[in-house]
Amino acid sequence: MTIVKVQVALATNDPDFADMALIYAEEHKFVTEQRLHPAVRRLMNGDAKAFFDANFRSGRWDIGNRVEDQDW
Repeated sequence: MTIVKVQVALATNDPDFADMALIYAEEHKFVTEQRLHPAVRRLMNGDAKAFFDANFRSGRWDIGNRVEDQDW
């Protein structure tokens, strides 16, 4: 498992991007833009960014449990 930062847009007028997030590991490794699963959105609890355990597979992150905020 790798710790990743998940960042959502603070605001968007485009509904196609409302569920999108920027996701990457430390030092911006494996940066992706992908739709968030509703369960991940719930775990974020309204935060604009959060950290999670995740695995990188087939060009996307499989996000697991939320972890303590990191200093990066």
